[in-house]
Amino acid sequence: MSHLRVLLAAQDADAADQVRHLLRDERDTHFELDWVASFDEALARMVRREYDAYLLSDRFDRRRGVDLLRAALDGGCVEPIILIGPRPLDDLSEALDAGAADALTYDELTPSLLQRVLGCAVERTRFAHMLGEHQERLIQAQRMESLGRLVGGVAHDFNNLLTGIIGYTSILEREIPSAEPSRKSLDEIRKAADLASALTRQLLAYSRKQTLRHTVLDVSDVVEGLADMLQRLIGEQISMTIAAAHPLPAIIADHGQVEQVILNLVLNARDATPSGGHIAVETGQAFITHDRAAAEEVDRTGIFVTLSVRDNGEGMSPHVRAHAFEPFFTTKPFGKGTGLGLSTVHSIVRQAGGFIDVTTDVGRGTLVQVFIPEAQDAQVPVQVEPVAEPLELQAAHHETVLVVEDDETVRNYIREALRFYGYQAVIASDPLAALRLAKDASEDIAVILTDIVLPDMSGMHLAAQLTTLRPSAAVVYMSGYIDARAGHAALPPDAHFLRKPFSPEELARLLRRALNGR
Repeated sequence: MSHLRVLLAAQDADAADQVRHLLRDERDTHFELDWVASFDEALARMVRREYDAYLLSDRFDRRRGVDLLRAALDGGCVEPIILIGPRPLDDLSEALDAGAADALTYDELTPSLLQRVLGCAVERTRFAHMLGEHQERLIQAQRMESLGRLVGGVAHDFNNLLTGIIGYTSILEREIPSAEPSRKSLDEIRKAADLASALTRQLLAYSRKQTLRHTVLDVSDVVEGLADMLQRLIGEQISMTIAAAHPLPAIIADHGQVEQVILNLVLNARDATPSGGHIAVETGQAFITHDRAAAEEVDRTGIFVTLSVRDNGEGMSPHVRAHAFEPFFTTKPFGKGTGLGLSTVHSIVRQAGGFIDVTTDVGRGTLVQVFIPEAQDAQVPVQVEPVAEPLELQAAHHETVLVVEDDETVRNYIREALRFYGYQAVIASDPLAALRLAKDASEDIAVILTDIVLPDMSGMHLAAQLTTLRPSAAVVYMSGYIDARAGHAALPPDAHFLRKPFSPEELARLLRRALNGR
């Protein structure tokens, strides 16, 4: 049996007794009826939204029930309001036009009619609210999709520019001694480019176009691997504890993205925590039921790995909590934050099939809990990043590298970097030119270095065709992101991959690794 709280606003005590009697003979619903005789008291309660439905008398001395109806709706009341009065009810049409759920006369009232009208009005209102919420979510999702496409495209172009900036900066760093006065300016250029690169990664993560290498991960290992960096980031004025659970179920995610989640959450906690405060980072596991999964809109139940970041800082107001994961929303002073930190975390966690729970109150700190489902396929290989070999052991032997890149700045930078390390470069600006060179070039092409995002054809499709023409060539991919919607297949786990932007040293190491493994 359902339970509804109803407020009757009427000056006549006899009318109140009549309604109370009609609702006392309950059938499918239990009605809890309160009565007020004052216009102002009724309005105050309706604005506070303390009830499931309201019954209003059509007259209050010199004021009308329709006037109370309009005032309540203007004050934010969204629950159903039913006008009730003697026959004939002169204000019937006006009440319905003003937003009343229904209008009844006293002489037609029966227990079944009144209870049915109240029950139906409440159900209609709840359904309308639910429909409105779903429509708002759909509109918001469409907005985010459009913004994501825009952001992804801009970040892709910006990544190419950064590849040139960081690349040429690396070349100049080798040529300008550290003692030179101009080296300080070069260091500032490098610092600004690195910050821009980090921001671009956040944009790509938000738009879900970041190049991913999904592997089996232990979140506790990732957290412990960042411990020293986290302590340096939060400074000496804030204490931090890390409680990493062992053993912990594995998850399938991108290692860099999981690090990004941890860093963003800890940095947000740092910014909200005063000097002398404390931040606690913990890992663990939880069992997610079907009801919880449905409420969080995830398609998995069972064991989830948890990552918790708790601070004793200023906390969030309900308004800030409601908008915390929206892109570009920030409470930080101008120039101190991009508003992408938490929205990036939200996108990464959703991509991993998980969800986020936030517990916060103003002045009482914040607890952010990330839930990611455990890996169900234990056969997925663990990706281990190779240790970088010393560059002096990577002397080139004048091998020829076929470079396929549609951006002129990146092409010129790669040509310069390859020349420095002793490679011969054959350059193609599009897939058709690359296929012609592979077919007609007299050189022995040792490595195919191709961008993944190319006009007319993805780099992976192009590599498949090029290796039929040059079977002995190794393949190295480069990109700032992979967009599955544009036909870019996922990279195989053992593929050689350069994430843009990259330095000449990173290029040289990966080329030598690819050549050694041919």
